[in-house]
Amino acid sequence: MDLESKDPILIDVKPGSKKLYVIFGGIAQGFGLPPFEFLKTSSMLDGSKLFIRDPSQSWYQNGLPGVADDIHGLADALKKVIGSIDHEQEVFMGNSMGGFGAILFGSILSKGRVVAFSPQTFITRTRRFLVRDRRWAPQIANTYVTSKGKEHIYDLRIFLIDRGSRCRVEVHYCSEDRLDRIHADRLRGLPNIEFIDHKVGGHHLVKSLRDSGKLLEMIG
Repeated sequence: MDLESKDPILIDVKPGSKKLYVIFGGIAQGFGLPPFEFLKTSSMLDGSKLFIRDPSQSWYQNGLPGVADDIHGLADALKKVIGSIDHEQEVFMGNSMGGFGAILFGSILSKGRVVAFSPQTFITRTRRFLVRDRRWAPQIANTYVTSKGKEHIYDLRIFLIDRGSRCRVEVHYCSEDRLDRIHADRLRGLPNIEFIDHKVGGHHLVKSLRDSGKLLEMIG
């Protein structure tokens, strides 16, 4: 696996493994490509891995460069890649924007398990305004522009109600972070979704869990 690659998808196949981890990257901190999140932690996971990142930082609404131009094209492409890897169990996972991607594509493609950390569950203008969610304003504004005219999915609650959930979703969040709590609460009442409040860590919950040694327990 070429860790220096600028490709939006990396594949690490472990022959004979029964598990496949499909890992969605989140927001890039600073300039350059967003990182393949969980890369270091995933080295301790016993399974094959499929790493996905969105260079356009548009919550996967525009597909991936060189792969697909929209959500549905990306779902079809990922289905083919996943189908080419020998496995029995799937775990879709991600943090923040990556959590949004994990819930979205896990619900489309899998009957397995989704593990989302501090995920956004909506990026609609109105709801963001109502809850005073001003995070990542440039990326959000660009998403609205670049996905205009495409069949976008901005609200996971509406999407999951319309589609019906086929997989088990775990939403890990910290209630001390007001906005992460609001985003988690957006999915309350839907079937097959479990909410785990970790109390400390804020939006950097993944880092807190990793540093405490608990992250592997959450995703293993």
